Amino acid sequence: PADTAKDIAIKIAKMQSVVPEAVLGIATALKKKYDEYLRKNSGFMESGGVNSLVEIMQHMKGEVESNLIKSFDVSDPKLSDQIREKIFSFENILYLNNNEIRILIDEISDDFIIAKALKGAGDDIRFKFLRNMSQNRATDIINDMNEMGPIKLSDVETCRREIVFIMRELHENGIITILKDKEPMVE
Repeated sequence: PADTAKDIAIKIAKMQSVVPEAVLGIATALKKKYDEYLRKNSGFMESGGVNSLVEIMQHMKGEVESNLIKSFDVSDPKLSDQIREKIFSFENILYLNNNEIRILIDEISDDFIIAKALKGAGDDIRFKFLRNMSQNRATDIINDMNEMGPIKLSDVETCRREIVFIMRELHENGIITILKDKEPMVE
């Protein structure tokens, strides 16, 4: 049940005996981490912490994940904020369908925020935004981007955080769905 999700997360960390399917799941996750380690060759692997919890939470149903985050809002607001920042990123825009991106664009009140946020963004994110708005609006945003010239990265990140905040609110209200498995959708 959702009200015991926090306790379950703690028990996972202290678990001593498991079912065979769980061992297989852990082995698969460890193999994936080991392969990433070999590719990055960074020296040390992360075995816990917020990133690991977020990875586990991304396999939960939306309602369970949401209830767990809400329980952290009460018991550990700082942890809750860290989790939200990891779960919701500007790059999640790629996993919204065209209707959802249009809803997001309509919720963003200032086109200049979009223009700043798209500065330095990959072509795939720019394309996702621009193809889901009117040609005139897209042209205005491209012109704004060109006219503003180089801008501070902190300004870009501030605009991206504003968009992520709106995206998170829409997700939490059930208006859009941010995919957890990061698998692109076909329309």
